[in-house]
Amino acid sequence: MIYNVGSYKSKEMKIRKSMIACVGKNRELGKNGGLIWDLPKDLKYFQNMTKDCPVIMGKNTYFSIPEKFRPLKNRANIVLTEPGEAIIAKNAQEGPFVVNDLASAFRHAQYTAEENGIDEIFVIGGASVYEQTISHMDRLYITEVFAQDASADVFFPDYKSIFTKEILRTKNRENGIEFDFVILEK
Repeated sequence: MIYNVGSYKSKEMKIRKSMIACVGKNRELGKNGGLIWDLPKDLKYFQNMTKDCPVIMGKNTYFSIPEKFRPLKNRANIVLTEPGEAIIAKNAQEGPFVVNDLASAFRHAQYTAEENGIDEIFVIGGASVYEQTISHMDRLYITEVFAQDASADVFFPDYKSIFTKEILRTKNRENGIEFDFVILEK
């Protein structure tokens, strides 16, 4: 079912707009509809950072999440689809909330965050949604993988010229791969 968010008047609560992604040396994001690297620490980091927060994603990202984890638990899942497309939810209580444009996605995320006393919303993919929204984000949570994959078929947008203030960097290693959790702001 397609929902119409309609107009919404904010309660003036400051909600941080954030983006989270795992990228390679060449900003590789994924291949064949999935993630490139097997990094359970990164999945746990994603889970911890986005818990309780509304998450905005494209339809392909939603369907790339294994069915048993869909919709993502403890988060309002807001899925962007083409007009006329529908996503059948397991039940209406769990969602996802389906919208046809980014303005509606952000209105619903803002409303949901305010109603639940949450001060952050996340864009979690895919590449097209990242590209369309990156200039509007306040913060990036980037897992920088110090590896590359020539078979990648989707890439994260250039972010280093926009987000120049490094808030935190944590070094990690798993499955023979070195990576850093990095938090950036403008």
